[in-house]
Amino acid sequence: MKKYSLLFALIIIVHATIFSQCIPYGITFDTQEEINNFQTNYPGCTEIEGYVFIHGNEIINLNGLSVVTSIGGKLEINNCDSLFSLTGLSNLDSVGGSFEIRFNDSFIDFSGLESLTYVEGAIIIQNNSTLTSLTGLDNIDAGSIRSLSIFKNSSLSNCDAKSVGDYLSNPTGAIGIYDNATGCNNPPEVAEAGGFVLSCLPYGNFYFFTQDEIDSFQSDYQDCTELNGFVKIKGNDITNLTGLSAVTVIGGYLYIQNNPLLTSLSGLENVSSIGSPGDLFWIRGNDTLIDLTGLQNVTSIGGDLWIDDNNSLTTLAGLDKLNAVHGELKIVGNDTLSSLTGLDSLKLVSGRFSLLDNHPLSSLIGLNNLDSVNGDFMISDNDFLTDLMDLESLVYTGGSLSICCSHSLSSLSGLEKLTHIVGSLEIFGDPLLSNLMGLNNITSVGGRLFVYHNIGLSNLIALDNLTSIGGDLEIEHNNVLTSLTGLDNIDAESIINLSIYDNANLSTCHVQSICDYLSTPNGTVEIYDNKTECYNQEQVEAACTVSVEEQKFSEQLSSYPNPFKTSITIGYELQQPSTVQISIYDQLGALVDVIQETQTPGKQQVVWNANGQSSGMYYFTIQIGDETIRGKMVKMGN
Repeated sequence: MKKYSLLFALIIIVHATIFSQCIPYGITFDTQEEINNFQTNYPGCTEIEGYVFIHGNEIINLNGLSVVTSIGGKLEINNCDSLFSLTGLSNLDSVGGSFEIRFNDSFIDFSGLESLTYVEGAIIIQNNSTLTSLTGLDNIDAGSIRSLSIFKNSSLSNCDAKSVGDYLSNPTGAIGIYDNATGCNNPPEVAEAGGFVLSCLPYGNFYFFTQDEIDSFQSDYQDCTELNGFVKIKGNDITNLTGLSAVTVIGGYLYIQNNPLLTSLSGLENVSSIGSPGDLFWIRGNDTLIDLTGLQNVTSIGGDLWIDDNNSLTTLAGLDKLNAVHGELKIVGNDTLSSLTGLDSLKLVSGRFSLLDNHPLSSLIGLNNLDSVNGDFMISDNDFLTDLMDLESLVYTGGSLSICCSHSLSSLSGLEKLTHIVGSLEIFGDPLLSNLMGLNNITSVGGRLFVYHNIGLSNLIALDNLTSIGGDLEIEHNNVLTSLTGLDNIDAESIINLSIYDNANLSTCHVQSICDYLSTPNGTVEIYDNKTECYNQEQVEAACTVSVEEQKFSEQLSSYPNPFKTSITIGYELQQPSTVQISIYDQLGALVDVIQETQTPGKQQVVWNANGQSSGMYYFTIQIGDETIRGKMVKMGN
């Protein structure tokens, strides 16, 4: 009989436990009626296994939840402007996720939560305009809290809850206390109210919104030299950072933003490194900051570096020892930035490099030692930039190279060490660019080749060494371009789709790569609105019909000696009497000489005397009727 009684009791206990646990996927309460009917709809439910979301201005009390003792997921109460008390949660003792109280303009404290002893997640108390005190949260075990955020509660002046003080004394995660009323406006104020002194917050965060917070840093955080987590400096009255002079390392995010009176970063002289992978160092919207003096001992940025919208910034002086940015480098929209001086030691950008919309920037002086950009490299909308000469050390881009919309850019010289682009090559919207010299050593492009809307571009000769691309070939809206000569050597099988259109003077499209592609296209073909012989696909295909005589002529072409010092002999064979025009161009694509003769059939030779010409690469074209044959030669010093 005892066995049966024991078994019956065990069944009752198991049955009660099963029915007390409920709602494994969580529940949302939007109305007071849903709160009131909870015990009817979920009889015996005291332990909610999932989340609980409570939001809505209709909710005036939580009495219907008085039987709930635990919540397995997060508890979120937000936008309940008619909820004046949390007493309906008086039996709640644990929350298995985060505890988030946001945007409630009604209750003044947390009375009713005295039974809550455990929160296994973040505590976030944000934008509760009537909240004045944290009374009611005293009994939470600080060791269970993963992080603590109390901010933008405009009336909150008393944060002296035991759980908060215990957590500040021995944090297990990040802390963010700011933008509340005096007394709870930052961690030092809370510590002072609790009668203890803060050491350095091991997980952060540090918010400086006034000059006083900067000045009192060393007294507020004793022996604090390494700042982890998130560091934000933003204040209308901040004029200097001298109070941070003891800091040597900033291990996480650093934002220096919207400080209208800050003229320099002096005070950060002892900082040697900033951030880790995934972090961001952001200098933004500091209207009187003229340079970056104060960062002169920083040798590396562990994550991203963004410098944007600093209206008085003229140089980057102060970053003189920076040799690597291990994330993205973005320099954007600095309206007075005329020089990149200060980046002279920079060799590596591990992510994307964006140099955009810095109108006075006329050169890239300061990037002379940059040799690798492992992500995309984009240079765009720098209206006074004339050339890229100071990129002469650049040997690698791990993404796309995009050069766009710089209205004074007349030369790509400086990119000669680039031989391979992993991503796409995009040249567009540069009206003064007449040729692509500077790209003449590129042999492969991993993505598309996009040459678009360069209204002064006359030739593509500089791409003569390009043998393969890994995407679309797009030549569009280049008004004075007459020929695709320079694209001859691209393997047609490496081209995916082909677009050649709206090039008003383009008449020579029948270069080898285009002809080979049109014979067996790999994708879509768009050829239209160019000049006669390249007006549409049919005209180009017709021009691609090469006669036996033309093939023989090409095979007989020679130039010797090559390299040469003073003169070179160009040899070829004619099949019939012809007028021959030989045009010679320098490495920038400028025409330097023209030789025109009427010649008889047979082997012919023309000697070009290069006296007075500088040493370097030269290109020549031999035109006989509709046929054009190309070659190149190198003049050595005398």
